[in-house]
Amino acid sequence: MRPSLVPIRREGELIKLLTTCVDPESWSGKGGKATIAYHSGCMTLAVHATPAHQERIATVLAGLRRQLETEVAVEMRIITVSEAFCNEPASS
Repeated sequence: MRPSLVPIRREGELIKLLTTCVDPESWSGKGGKATIAYHSGCMTLAVHATPAHQERIATVLAGLRRQLETEVAVEMRIITVSEAFCNEPASS
């Protein structure tokens, strides 16, 4: 049985990524005017910034979405058996 999938809340990491990668000096925390906030009730990211700034943020978010689409999960199991087990005839 598969465990239920619980969404991982990583809004803090996303905000840090955006404020670090997209015009870092323009954010209010660095003396600029742009602001960013996550609203958990409706799971939205609110960004108050210039249109050019918004476009750069949209580009970063689109890149992140593309990465998620191509993510691959690999599961591997290694089983060790004795040599005697391998030499036993198969039972029907």
